[in-house]
Amino acid sequence: DKIFVNGFNGVANRFCISIQLCLIRYFGFLEDDWKTLIVENIGEFIASQLGMTEFEKKLLNDYGQRAMSRSFHIQQILKYLQYRRWEPILDEPAIEKWLIERGMEHDNERWLLDKLCQKLHYDKILRPAIGTLERIVGSISERLNEETYYRLMFLLTPDLQEKLDKILAFDKALKMPTHRWLCLQPTSNTAKSINQTLDKVAYLQEIKVPTWDLSAIPINRKKRLANIV
Repeated sequence: DKIFVNGFNGVANRFCISIQLCLIRYFGFLEDDWKTLIVENIGEFIASQLGMTEFEKKLLNDYGQRAMSRSFHIQQILKYLQYRRWEPILDEPAIEKWLIERGMEHDNERWLLDKLCQKLHYDKILRPAIGTLERIVGSISERLNEETYYRLMFLLTPDLQEKLDKILAFDKALKMPTHRWLCLQPTSNTAKSINQTLDKVAYLQEIKVPTWDLSAIPINRKKRLANIV
């Protein structure tokens, strides 16, 4: 690192390039206002590593007066760390596909966002603004529904679709929609409750639910869908 940093002219340049080098390496991103976030003990540590007598805030203030210089330094740092910048056209489709696979297991948006940040760091892609990642993660919910339907489409024969539609219709004998009847949980262990549960099992067997192959859906996604139902 010292060999790389010493290749730049100026004390302020070497100091601030060292800071940026560490931020990108350890966090995988660089805040626009990173200079205002550097605390004194960090500055003193970096200064001592560079053989400077002391850390002065002036080093941060003097750095990057020219935008072209800052841009050039970032390019060199990324090249040295073997990182690359985020490319929306290239990265978003791949990230969405990756998120769908993770989301089928666990669709909590905060968890997905955290895992996405970790992935970008591991893949050495300079993380874009967090708002960009939040937008991508926020759109995954609908994509997960589409993926679920896609994986189960082979089950949806015309006959089964007709039976599923009827589940939402009002049943005069039950005095409620069949879906509502299926969702009601027994409140006692009386003969009536037991018979009602057996009737539900018989109904599900009639539409061949036990034969459905749901192996394409991860267990956590099944639980999620069950909660929605």
